[in-house]
Amino acid sequence: MNLRCKPGDLAYVVSSEFQQNIGAVVEVVEAAGMIEGMWAWHFESSRPLVGLIPGCPRIISAKDGTIADECLRPISGVPIEEETPVSVNLPEAFKLVLGIEMRDWA
Repeated sequence: MNLRCKPGDLAYVVSSEFQQNIGAVVEVVEAAGMIEGMWAWHFESSRPLVGLIPGCPRIISAKDGTIADECLRPISGVPIEEETPVSVNLPEAFKLVLGIEMRDWA
């Protein structure tokens, strides 16, 4: 089984039924097992995330809970298959962003 995260990772929320959760940073605490057919983690967050309790129609807001592994992207830099690696020439990139000539670097 290939999981994106492991305990101790910091991760971005990249998929959620609730748009306000996208981009939130969470700490992956420990395995929660399979929930609704998906591998899940217990998480902690510095800000409340919105979610549903399985089997309950009530929306909750909490700084900890469970989240599916597939909804997370580790900040550790583990590559994601859907992304295309980009090669960047850093001095050239700085030149473009700052609008300076490369000779100004000398």
